[in-house]
Amino acid sequence: MDLAMIEMPKEEALRHFERYRLLVKRGKRRALAEEDAALLAGYKALSEGKALVNLADAMHAAGLDDQQRPRLAIVRADAKWVWFHARDVWRPPDGYVREGRFGMDRGNAQTAVKERMRAVIIPAGTWGEAQATKADWRAMVPIIPPPIRPPASNLHQFHVLWEAAWQRAVPRDPALLRRVTGSIYAVLATWDLTPLEQTILGLVRNGS
Repeated sequence: MDLAMIEMPKEEALRHFERYRLLVKRGKRRALAEEDAALLAGYKALSEGKALVNLADAMHAAGLDDQQRPRLAIVRADAKWVWFHARDVWRPPDGYVREGRFGMDRGNAQTAVKERMRAVIIPAGTWGEAQATKADWRAMVPIIPPPIRPPASNLHQFHVLWEAAWQRAVPRDPALLRRVTGSIYAVLATWDLTPLEQTILGLVRNGS
């Protein structure tokens, strides 16, 4: 999986982080402006040696397949399956636009408050003029290897991004992410599933 990452030497990122943190220490404003708060969070992740990825850019670059399904999928790290569903929503002044949604439940359940909180929304226009399918599609979520797997109690705070293998196919080539701000995520790790992991995942998740 090729991702266009935002990277910077840790020392340089730390200098930028300290400059934005000074805005808080000076006490000249009750809250940071939205862009300053986002930059503070981004530079903090970069100063920790993490690369960043803009999810919107990654989705746009990967595009849709011949069935109008996203080539990349993303979901919370505590999910075993992800559902993708696109729907037309009213967005003044544009009228009805089609946005995509990656969730832990099937599309027809995604109006529930809980699912909306867990879902990752892909804004209209992410794939240019192309329109994502309105059918429900399911993809298997990759296994996170033990050395980089967050504790089970914290898994919901992370996301997995990977090349989607829709329906029963076993995924490969994923990345572990942590949301920083907006559509910006810190890339914590990337890995390839071993042949045994792929085999066991397919057997267990598909109920064979």
